[in-house]
Amino acid sequence: RQLTKYYPEIFSNHMALFSEKFSAVLVKNILKGRDQGYYREDFNEKIYAKFLFHLIMSYDNIHFSDDFGLERKGYNNEVMMFYIHAITTQKGKEAIKKINNNK
Repeated sequence: RQLTKYYPEIFSNHMALFSEKFSAVLVKNILKGRDQGYYREDFNEKIYAKFLFHLIMSYDNIHFSDDFGLERKGYNNEVMMFYIHAITTQKGKEAIKKINNNK
C-alpha cells in the first residue's frame, strides 16, 4: 500500500510486469489442460488469464468488498471456482468433483 501511495509509477510498472508473468503461467496451464481435454477450446486464453488476474487483485480495490462478506482467502477461493467452472469441459468438471470429494 505504501508503494501505491508514495511510488505510484513504480507500483504500476511492477503490477504490469507481475500481470504479464502471472498471465503467461495461466495461458501455459490452459493450453496443457486443453490438450488433456479438461479445458474448453472456445475462449481466448490470454483474455481469460487477464480476467482472473484482475479479479484476484481487485479485492483491495473494490469499494463494495463488504458486500461479499468474505475475507481475502474466501474471496480468492470463490474467484478461482468461478474461473475454473468458466473454462472446464464436462471432463474437467468431473475431475473437480472427484478432487472435492476426496477432501
